[in-house]
Amino acid sequence: MLSKLTKLFGNKPDADSAADTMTLTDAQVLEAVAGLTDSNTGKTYVAAKAVKNIKISADQLSLDVVLAYPAASQFARVAEEFRTALQSVAAGRALNVSVRSQITSHAAQRGVPLLPGVKNVIAVASGKGGVGKSTTAVNLALPCKPKGHA
Repeated sequence: MLSKLTKLFGNKPDADSAADTMTLTDAQVLEAVAGLTDSNTGKTYVAAKAVKNIKISADQLSLDVVLAYPAASQFARVAEEFRTALQSVAAGRALNVSVRSQITSHAAQRGVPLLPGVKNVIAVASGKGGVGKSTTAVNLALPCKPKGHA
């Protein structure tokens, strides 16, 4: 693009004015965070399609990181990782990184009414009594409570 403009107008802009006219794109933002890996899933946030709502203005760069699992205790760490990765492309813009969880419900069996407020169910079963099904159910539920899921 710059070479076409140079041919059209016949002069080359200096490096400073070229940098001033450069605009930041969504692709550049995604490239800047492409190396960040989710420690819980082992996938990059970009590959997991967790980076959403990229908004770029003259004075601000904002985006959302939407995790597909409950992880409220890790939101601050993830946001800081993104801020650090975006410093190089922000070019003086204020960075606004919002991290949240969005758990999607799985399809239920046809004809079975859904329970209000319940998105996923973990079944604990055994063919024998006295093997710790209740203990296992409680041990699965306890870590969910501090994360806002109970």
